[in-house]
Amino acid sequence: MCGKNINIYDIEISADKTYHIYMGKPLYDKRFTSVQSYHYPGIAAVMDGTGAYHIDICGNPIYSQRYVKTYGYYEGIATVVDDKGYMHIDLDGKAIHDKHFAWAGNFQNGACVVRDWDGTYYHIDKKGRPLYKERYAYAGDFRHGVAVVYDFDGYAYHINKKGEKVHDNKFLELYPYHKGVAVARDIHGYFHIDEQGRSLYEKRFRYVEDFYNDYALAWEYNGSMVIIDRHGNIVHRVTNSNSKAVELVSRKILMDMLVGYWNTMILNSIVKLEILDYIDKGYNTLDNLATKLGLKYHCIKIIIDYLKVKGFIYIENNKIILSQLGKILLENNKHTLKYAALLWGDEHYIVLHKLYDALVTCKEQFSRIYGIKYYDYLKKHPDKYKIFIRAMAEYADDYDELISKMNIPLNVKRIIDIGGASGVLLQKILNRYKHIREGIVFDQPEVINNIVEDRRIRFVGGDFLVKIPILNADAAILSRVLHDWPDKEALTILCNTNKALSYKGYLYIFELIKPEDPQYDLGVSLEFNLLAMLGSKERTLNEYRTLLEETGFAIKRVVRGNVVSLIEAIKIKDCELASR
Repeated sequence: MCGKNINIYDIEISADKTYHIYMGKPLYDKRFTSVQSYHYPGIAAVMDGTGAYHIDICGNPIYSQRYVKTYGYYEGIATVVDDKGYMHIDLDGKAIHDKHFAWAGNFQNGACVVRDWDGTYYHIDKKGRPLYKERYAYAGDFRHGVAVVYDFDGYAYHINKKGEKVHDNKFLELYPYHKGVAVARDIHGYFHIDEQGRSLYEKRFRYVEDFYNDYALAWEYNGSMVIIDRHGNIVHRVTNSNSKAVELVSRKILMDMLVGYWNTMILNSIVKLEILDYIDKGYNTLDNLATKLGLKYHCIKIIIDYLKVKGFIYIENNKIILSQLGKILLENNKHTLKYAALLWGDEHYIVLHKLYDALVTCKEQFSRIYGIKYYDYLKKHPDKYKIFIRAMAEYADDYDELISKMNIPLNVKRIIDIGGASGVLLQKILNRYKHIREGIVFDQPEVINNIVEDRRIRFVGGDFLVKIPILNADAAILSRVLHDWPDKEALTILCNTNKALSYKGYLYIFELIKPEDPQYDLGVSLEFNLLAMLGSKERTLNEYRTLLEETGFAIKRVVRGNVVSLIEAIKIKDCELASR
C-alpha cells in the first residue's frame, strides 16, 4: 500500500493503535506497540520493543537511534525524550541543539515552549536559545506571532516573540488569537477580545468558543446554547429555554440562589469557631478537632464534609489539609477575608430580613431594627467597628491593579485618604509613588483608635460630613466612601473634600461604576444591601459626573477594573454648596 501518492491526512490509526490504515487496509505489514498520527512530510512516531522512533509511509525507521518517547514532526523538528529529558531532533534523528528540558512542546511559528528544570516556562528558537529573558508559570504555543502566558500572579496575557506584551490587559483565562479575536475570561465570565485586549462587548457568558465566519457558539449562565455575533448579540438559539437540559440547569441555579444564605451563615459560624485556624496549627483529624473545640462528633463531621466539598480543605493520608481557598480565611493570611465572613454574617444578614420593607419604602431598615443609623451604631460598639475596619482593609487587595495605573503627578507631595480607616490603601499608594512626601488618613476618631501606627502616615480624626480640617492638600482619595451615602450626604462629602484641596488638586475615587444597562451582576445585587443598610446606592458614571460637577470637580480619566474602577478628577473651582 505504501507509495508516494498517498495523502497522509487520509491515513488512520487502527483500533488497537498498533498500525496505520489507508483506504480501509493496513498501510504496511509491520505491527508496533503503539503508533501516532502521520505528520508532514509523511512521518509517524511509533514504539516497539526496541524503543521509540519515527517511521516513513512504508513503516520503515527513518534513523537508527531509539528514544524513551517520541512525538510528531512540526516544521521538520520532533520532540523526543531520552534519559536526560526532553530534546529536539531533525529528520535524521540528530539533536538540533545540546539542551535538555523537564518538558518541551512542539515548534510552532519557529519557536517552541519549554519547561525548565526549575519549573518555569519560556520559548526557545531552533538553536535552543531563549527568545527573551522573562520566565512564566505557564506558556502556550505561538500562533501568528502571539502566545498566551500565565504569570506567577495567576493572570494571563499575550506576548510576541520578543516577550513583549501585545496589550496592557490581563485576564483570569486566555486563549490564542483566531482571526484577530481571542477568547478571554474575567471574574464575571467568558467573552471575546480584539488585538488591543479590549472586550468586543459588555455581556459575559458561562463559556464561548472562537468565532467561525463571524459567529461563535456560547453558553449562557442558564445553560442555554446560543450563537452570538461580534457584538455579543444573540442571533440564534441552539437550545431554547424550554428544553429539558436547560430546565435542569436553570433549576439547579435557582435552587442555589434560594439557599445562598446558607453559605453566608455556615462560613460565619466556621470562622467564629476558628476551625480553619486550628487545622492550620496541626489539629488535622476529626477526633482532635472535636476534642479541641468541644463539639460533638456529628457537628464537626458535617463541618469537615462542607469544607471538603466546597474546596476549603482536602484529605491526604487521613490528615485534613487546607487548600488555598481555606487559607484565605486564616487570621495570619495577609490576604485574609476572615473579617469579611464575620461582617456579612452578622448585622448585614439580620437587616436583609427587612429587605421587602426597604423596597416598599425605599428607605434603610438598620435604624428600624437597632434604633440607630449604622455608622452611629459602630461608634457605640468598638468590637463591631474593629471587624468592619478589618473587613474593609481586606478588600484593599482588590485595588492593586488600579493603584499601578494611577496618574499621580510628581508635584503631588501631600495626599489625604478621606475615610481611609486602617490606612492600608494609602500605604499601598505611598509604597508605589515614592515622590509623595506625606500621607494623611482622615476618619472617625473611633476608627483612628483602632489603627496600628505607621511612621509614614499621619492620622487625623473628624467627621467628613461636618468638616475636613486639612487645607491645601495636593490630592485626595475617596475609596468606596460615596456609595455608602445618599446623594445629599455624598455632595457634602465631595464639597468638604473640595475645600481640603488646593486649586487644581487631584481627586481619586475608587468605586464600583454601575453600567447604564447592566449585562451581568456588577453592583446589581449589592445595591439591595446598600439600600437596606444605609439607604444608599451604587452609581453610574453619569451620576458620579453630576455629583462632581456640582461640587467643583471635572473628570479627567476613568480606569475600569473588574469590579472597582478608578475615577480621576481635578478641582476646577471652589465648592459653592456650603449651606447644604
